[in-house]
Amino acid sequence: MGMDLEDILAKVHSSVEDALAEGAQIILDRSTELVPKESGDLAASGSVNKGAAGTNTVAIKYDSVYAHYIHESMEFEHPHGGGPKFLELAMNEKSEAAINKAGEVIRTVLGT
Repeated sequence: MGMDLEDILAKVHSSVEDALAEGAQIILDRSTELVPKESGDLAASGSVNKGAAGTNTVAIKYDSVYAHYIHESMEFEHPHGGGPKFLELAMNEKSEAAINKAGEVIRTVLGT
């Protein structure tokens, strides 16, 4: 016998943040590839945080004190690779893959 609507909604609700986090990890992984390489501290400070802005949300964040300046400044040179707008570029490149991954997680939870 199949699940009723309440069962489906309960399963989806309980898995949304996990699904979003798995999708966000795809963006973080690409962003980390694009981060300017100097000491490695900036790349190592990246994370995906569930519930960052409330229920059923995730955030991709770099905790380095200079992350914002490196991301936003178009004037800095990056002789060791990487460049500005690393998170924005990753989001633009990988948003579809992230959404698809979140959908896969939810489909798995539902057993479909």
